[in-house]
Amino acid sequence: MTMSNVAAAKALIDSQAAKGLGKYGMPLEHSDATVSQLARHGAEEMADALAYFVELERRAKVLEDENELLRAAIRWAAPADPAESGTTHPMTWPGAEQHAEALQSAWSAIKTTPDTAGN
Repeated sequence: MTMSNVAAAKALIDSQAAKGLGKYGMPLEHSDATVSQLARHGAEEMADALAYFVELERRAKVLEDENELLRAAIRWAAPADPAESGTTHPMTWPGAEQHAEALQSAWSAIKTTPDTAGN
């Protein structure tokens, strides 16, 4: 069973609070940090979060591009009405060579794109 987004967010907040208590020995509201120190620390945390979101966006784009290529390959390999081509073998359909070249080109582009795991 999966947690709702709200429950997952609450669990994360609780986990981070416990982590901070363990690290600093007190909850944030009892910290003796100055207002400017708290603001600076918050800004640093936001900068870290932004870096994570930028990387997530990059990886999402790679996945979206790969998915579009797969959709194109499926559309090419399974036409709406194979009988219209006069044959059931995809390489004998009209324009098959151009489709094959386009797919090969797209596949080459994916193979040269850094993988989504960051390796």
